[in-house]
Amino acid sequence: MSSTHKNYNLQFVNKVFDKTIFKTVEYIIASNTAFKGLYFYLSQIEGPDHITDILDDVNKALQGIPFESNIRVGSETTTLALSNVQIEDQGQTINIPIIDFKSILTEYLNFLLEPPLEGTKV
Repeated sequence: MSSTHKNYNLQFVNKVFDKTIFKTVEYIIASNTAFKGLYFYLSQIEGPDHITDILDDVNKALQGIPFESNIRVGSETTTLALSNVQIEDQGQTINIPIIDFKSILTEYLNFLLEPPLEGTKV
């Protein structure tokens, strides 16, 4: 698995609660808040289909095809541009190169789709 997400202080983890697997994203170093908005954004994604929808717009942006520039996930708003992504979080704006954003979404999607799957009983 590619590791662009680690450059943004993120890790993907399988958690077990009540003998059930839950797949999630965690912020590694809480004191380093530079990309915390990205963490909140990813943690509110509703699953693989949601990531696929977002990736469709990211790919359109990268190809110069008209795309939805404002994408809301839970309480987080993301603005796509041709070269970067802005995430608004609690009055702060985080800028991420769009290619990194695409890589992180793809890494998260791959993680969600690899066994053990969300909801698996252990």
